[in-house]
Amino acid sequence: CGNRVGASFVLSTDVSKSYKKDYSLYKEESMDYVKGVVEYTGFLDTILNPYVQGVFAKIIQSDPSLKDYKIVLSNVPMMNAASVGGEVIILYVPLLSRLSNEDQLVAILCHELAHGLLDHVQASIRKKLDDYYNADFQKELKRIKKEEYNIDSKMTMLARRFTVGTRYHDRSLEQQADSLGYMLMCKTPFNAAEFPGALALLKRVDDPPFG
Repeated sequence: CGNRVGASFVLSTDVSKSYKKDYSLYKEESMDYVKGVVEYTGFLDTILNPYVQGVFAKIIQSDPSLKDYKIVLSNVPMMNAASVGGEVIILYVPLLSRLSNEDQLVAILCHELAHGLLDHVQASIRKKLDDYYNADFQKELKRIKKEEYNIDSKMTMLARRFTVGTRYHDRSLEQQADSLGYMLMCKTPFNAAEFPGALALLKRVDDPPFG
């Protein structure tokens, strides 16, 4: 799975060496994370794993564009699921304890599959790097570094501007995944009426640990 994720990292040649270096770091970190999940936390029991794989197979069968996607179960103590690129979805097993029915599981998986189809992992990485290496941002960064006073506060303000733009972009990607995920679920034999509630549940269980 790590190699599948790595193969999804394709970068335009029309970028700076620093940009390429940072992009390569993202690639290496992503590959290492997925390899670690599979090798050290992969959940291969004889009950839950076959069950989830069976549900996932029904989703995949409902749309030809999903045929190459794989799902990995992990026992990392997180109430979440994630599209990690390379047509790989990770489902963190503790999340299952909070779901009321099979339809909610399908809703969350369809949401993550939508992230995958829309290539949101790459979009998010490129957005961060594009913003950081933006000429105006770099110009302001260099100007602040030359200042004699209040450098820390000015850097903080610049970082906040960067973070706000990234968060707005991330919310936009979530909305896109919500829309496409619902459409994907409507193609399955499962109850798409559970989709909004399942995503609301996912947000509730994921918010407290991270503020």
